[in-house]
Amino acid sequence: MNWATAEAGQKENAAALVATNAAQAQFSQFSQSVHRINDEQAKFALTVANNAQIAAGHAQFSADHATGLAHSNMARSEERRVGKECR
Repeated sequence: MNWATAEAGQKENAAALVATNAAQAQFSQFSQSVHRINDEQAKFALTVANNAQIAAGHAQFSADHATGLAHSNMARSEERRVGKECR
């Protein structure tokens, strides 16, 4: 093997290493960007789910409250009816 060929091979290897390092850096930046987007989407999804859970809790409270009022009004009406009958 002659020195000129070996030197040319070393230069090509060095250029390939530089290109590989640049490609890895670009991929790393791309990967970080994708993770940031996914993190933001996950945060948004959690916020939506949390708000839905809060809304469901309010709806359940309203339903329980309405049921309780209807029940207490029926019980009171029954007490009043019985009271009138006893008079």
